[in-house]
Amino acid sequence: MRLYRALLCLLLFCGGVEAAGLKTSVHVTRPAKNKEPVIKISYRHSTSAVHFDSVCDNYPFGSIGYRNCRTAARDLFREKCATATAAFYATRSYSEARSIEREKWCDAGVRFLP
Repeated sequence: MRLYRALLCLLLFCGGVEAAGLKTSVHVTRPAKNKEPVIKISYRHSTSAVHFDSVCDNYPFGSIGYRNCRTAARDLFREKCATATAAFYATRSYSEARSIEREKWCDAGVRFLP
C-alpha cells in the first residue's frame, strides 16, 4: 500500500511539473562540412532552467550520436548565453525576464557537461 501511495505521489508530482511549464525544444544543427551529420538536439526547459537529464534523450544512451548531440548541446547553450547576454545589455533599462533568460542559458552553458 505504501508503494502504491509513493508511486501515486510521484506521478502527481511529475504531472504537476509538466503542467508548470516545462517545454520541449528541438534544435537542428547544420553541418559545417559535407561529411558531418545533422544533429537534432532535444531538451526540456522551464522559464528558469534547462533540465540536463533530458538533453539528447532522442538518441540511445552512450551511442556516438548521443555523444555528438551532447557536445553540440553544450555549444548551443553557450551560443544562447551569448545572445541572451547581448540582448540583456542592449536595453537601457533592467528587465527581469531578460535577466532570467540570460541566467538560464549561461548557467546551462557552464554547468552542462557532455
